[in-house]
Amino acid sequence: MLTMCMVSRKRNPMSKRNFKVTITETLKRTVEVEADDRQQAEQMVSNGWHDSNYILGSEDFVDVEFEAIPATDEASK
Repeated sequence: MLTMCMVSRKRNPMSKRNFKVTITETLKRTVEVEADDRQQAEQMVSNGWHDSNYILGSEDFVDVEFEAIPATDEASK
């Protein structure tokens, strides 16, 4: 017979701290252009991106990261 014992630990509200959590999403798309060299190709796509020719959206999603750091007392007020 298998007996399981669960211990319930209630958190003390006084021990809670504030955190700042940074969410970083990575969007990625590959486009093909005709150019004389790599530098020109990158510049063409960079210009196109700045001109809003390439709008990355949810279909270009590849990764997400979460990073929590303790909030300072002043920032948490």
